[in-house]
Order: sequence, then C-alpha cells, then structure tokens
Amino acid sequence: MKQYKLSKKSQVRSRLMRNMLSSLILFEQIQTTQTKAKALKSRAEKFISRVKSMDDDINLKRYIASELYAGSQEKAYDLSKSIKHVETFRVNNRSGDNSQMMIIKLVIEEVKPKKSADPKAQKKE
Repeated sequence: MKQYKLSKKSQVRSRLMRNMLSSLILFEQIQTTQTKAKALKSRAEKFISRVKSMDDDINLKRYIASELYAGSQEKAYDLSKSIKHVETFRVNNRSGDNSQMMIIKLVIEEVKPKKSADPKAQKKE
C-alpha cells in the first residue's frame, strides 16, 4: 500500500487524516487537494469496511471514538451500516497555486422500510 507523506511529520499527518475523516462523516462531502483526497479515500474505505463488519455495539463505539473527533462520532454511529463507499470527483484547479482539487463524497444507501409478509396486514394499511 502506498503511504502518502504529504510533506508532514507522522503525528501531524495522522491528526490531519483524522480531522478530514471526521469532516467527511459530518458533512458527507468535502473538497481538498488531489493528494490529500487519495490519502483520505484509502483511510475512509478501511474505516467503512471495518465499521460494517463489527457486530458488537460497544466495540463499534470504541473504534469510532478512536478514529474520529467528538463532533462526528454520533453521526458515524447512526450511519455505520448504511454507508456504501467513497467516491472522488475532479474539479477545477485552485486559483491561487493551480493545484488539482477533488471532491470526496460518501455514498449512503437509503434504508427502505421492510414490508410485512402477511397480505392481510398490507390491505389494512
């Protein structure tokens, strides 16, 4: 796996990724540079796959608390089973330094209410 160093020390880089992942969960879409978006996408995909595979609520909450900041933990817990994957889109270059910008977005599947199997119960509604 390729490690994106982003010209930062490891502690700064880990806090940056944690902050960006928290913002992505909270706002469901963020705009950033191409290199940061690629680094964030790999971390977000790992986070999503691990959260989806967890069955125990206590361990799920502990893992979310270790990966995200406090403002987005509750939303991440609510969306834990409905997040499908992460998409990235290229947008125009930034005007100041002409660096390539990307939008990174969470794809969330809508949960449909389950229909009852009893046909008489459906007619009453």
